[in-house]
Amino acid sequence: MTRVKTPLKRGRSLRKLSSLSDKLISPALRKRGFSLSKIILHWPQIAGPAADWSLPVDLTFPRGTTAKATLTLSIRSGRGPEAISQSALLCEAINARYGYQAVARIKVRQDLAETRLTKGRGVGGPALSDELSHADQEAVFAPDRLDNMTTKIQSPAVRASLIKLGKALRK
Repeated sequence: MTRVKTPLKRGRSLRKLSSLSDKLISPALRKRGFSLSKIILHWPQIAGPAADWSLPVDLTFPRGTTAKATLTLSIRSGRGPEAISQSALLCEAINARYGYQAVARIKVRQDLAETRLTKGRGVGGPALSDELSHADQEAVFAPDRLDNMTTKIQSPAVRASLIKLGKALRK
């Protein structure tokens, strides 16, 4: 008696791009010991203006727990006092995002170079600043050009996200 295998049904529903990127990025971050990948993925929203001069690089939990971790930030030289004064606010913002006390303390390393911030901003590949001059970036990511490039996208949410991304790359 032979059994006929039925093909697996795949969901045809649309998914948020952020949910897919989290699934792709999380295993790579876990290899480095960074179990809460959402901190890196959402760092600009968590840190606000501090994201321009800081980057989370390590997360260390006390043995046997998944709470009250120490987050190590790599910051640009000269920003130490500002980072220390904002550490409590950053802890609160991270913990508010997770709903529990995920991070209790922030350690600061002043080893973030200017090139590391511009090149490391994206998750993969070289930064656009390596390939284009500032004037070229302004032209490529001009608001009217972004609108024209995204006219064929039917989903208003996806279109708005792409325009927002283009504006962020323009900076």
